Amino acid sequence: MFSFKRFAEQFKIISYQNAYRHGLFLLIFCLIFLLNHFKVFNGMILDDDNPFDNFGLFVTIAALINSLDVFGRLRWDKSGIYYLMVPATITEKYLAALIYSTIVTFVVYLAAYSLVHFLAITSYGLITGSGYPYHFPDISKLWDILKDLFFFQSLYFLGSVIFRKNPFGKTTAVILVSIFTFSIITGLIIKNRYGLTEYSFNQSFTFNGVNEFSFFNEIKQFDDLERLVKVLIISTWVIPFACWIAAFFRLKTIQI
Repeated sequence: MFSFKRFAEQFKIISYQNAYRHGLFLLIFCLIFLLNHFKVFNGMILDDDNPFDNFGLFVTIAALINSLDVFGRLRWDKSGIYYLMVPATITEKYLAALIYSTIVTFVVYLAAYSLVHFLAITSYGLITGSGYPYHFPDISKLWDILKDLFFFQSLYFLGSVIFRKNPFGKTTAVILVSIFTFSIITGLIIKNRYGLTEYSFNQSFTFNGVNEFSFFNEIKQFDDLERLVKVLIISTWVIPFACWIAAFFRLKTIQI
């Protein structure tokens, strides 16, 4: 039976064991984020771009690192045996690792980056006397970032329990091969179904004088491709859940 007490204890263990490493990454990312607020040109001048534009990239990288680390002990025999013998069910260990590497990671980075952003903009305003806007991301932007985080995190989360050696490299290789294979298959389908030869494909990208590419105008007319886009959008939700479920069952059957 699920126990919130054991779950909380397991979450504390994960947090304590990774506090130094993940805290160091957070500090480094915060410093990079702070430097993104400035550029050296006749002194330190606030950049015109919104520094928060890079937040999604940073928090996603952090989620990948955290996902690979939460089951790190399984990659060695002694520590793996100790981890499996910890008095907590697989469900409790799994949920602690999943929540830590997704929701908690997102919230911690959002809070830290918001504080850095607020202090940087405020300090710049006090020094220069200018009222530079904060431009915090809105809810829709944060939601898009969270969706991207879920997608990529789930892939490496699954890789962390499947691959005992070099999970980052092997997971990345699987992703790249999958993307390459999918691109080839999609290209062949489009070519065979719509008869787009290499010549017509290249010709379709010639500028037609109205600031548009005729190829994209053709694509809009293909209902099948429109449905394909919808399927791809749905898959961005299906894939994370599929990876999380697969990781759970892999963790249940793993042997050291």
